[in-house]
Amino acid sequence: MNMSPIAPALYIVSVAILIIALIDDFFNLNIFNPYASIILYLLITELYKFVAAYTMENDNGTDS
Repeated sequence: MNMSPIAPALYIVSVAILIIALIDDFFNLNIFNPYASIILYLLITELYKFVAAYTMENDNGTDS
């Protein structure tokens, strides 16, 4: 199965947003709004699923 390389990159970005929000909350930096980071995480994960579903295609090689 092949899919666009953008899909895993979007997933990595969404997890990075949550990690940055946790670090921000832990050190009390108040750079990120926690509600906005959760909303961004949810939107980007839905975009990841959308891109993965519509760009996935079967391999037509000799081993398939």
